[in-house]
Amino acid sequence: MNNTAFNTTAWTDAVTGAGRDLQTAALKAQTLNFDTFGTLLGQHFDMLSKQSEAALAFGREALAARDAESANALISKGIATARSQAEAALAHGRSVASTLNRHAEAMQNLAEKQVAQVKPIKG
Repeated sequence: MNNTAFNTTAWTDAVTGAGRDLQTAALKAQTLNFDTFGTLLGQHFDMLSKQSEAALAFGREALAARDAESANALISKGIATARSQAEAALAHGRSVASTLNRHAEAMQNLAEKQVAQVKPIKG
């Protein structure tokens, strides 16, 4: 089976162009992955920093408690701090989910562009 359509300059240029486009898309995907990973790490470190600060402040107050009234106030504050940390963790989880959703949408768009580029070459 000898098909001379594959030996034309136009076909070679189309395949080379598609290869370059796929390479560019792969680099964009890699950059997007790194950007998303960096965003998530930044959010995670911010959350850890806030939690550490809250734990440190709570620890300082715990060391300062000398009587039952102070201990009772400290327990109440501990419950409020735990609630605040849970709310912050929920907000952080939502932020991570939102970032991952945007990342998935961008990757889907990139994949659709790649498919659109490959179809003309195959057909």
